[in-house]
Amino acid sequence: MAAAGTPLADARAVVILLHGRWGSAADILALGEHLGLDGAAYLAPQAAGASWYPYSFLAPAAQNEPWLASALELVGALVEKAGAPERTVLAGFSQGACLALEFAARHARRYGAVIGLSGGLIGPPGTPRAYGGTFGGTPCFLGCSDVDPHIPFSAWRRRRRSWMHGCLPCITGSWRTWARM
Repeated sequence: MAAAGTPLADARAVVILLHGRWGSAADILALGEHLGLDGAAYLAPQAAGASWYPYSFLAPAAQNEPWLASALELVGALVEKAGAPERTVLAGFSQGACLALEFAARHARRYGAVIGLSGGLIGPPGTPRAYGGTFGGTPCFLGCSDVDPHIPFSAWRRRRRSWMHGCLPCITGSWRTWARM
């Protein structure tokens, strides 16, 4: 586990940063420096073998078990460690974004924010999403590069509004268009 920023006991916010496949806790922790959140603690777990689960996020979730369940359990433990969910930000890149979004969808409540960079809910299109709960005004950002080799941009644009099953309004943008917004 890598950590940075304000000590957890003194933090006004806790940002859980989840790295992408073949990334590292140290890599994603560097993102925290660019968020500019004064008084925030940053926690970045390291996936075993640098991968949270073995197959694509578009594969049936059952193919990614038991790794997916283990990773979701770890995120849950970090949310508990952070204290109040409303001051906890779930953020991830690529495979880490998928993990952050899937955890939030399965455990809907008011979070400090949910940020998914180049990711989406886990499972192929048409996967039933019968999750309960509400997000209570949680801010959300979903972003994706329009040249990502693992996430077809046209598919991301079609699915982005429904990823959080209509419960979590999200600001969305692509890397090329986001810079102009």
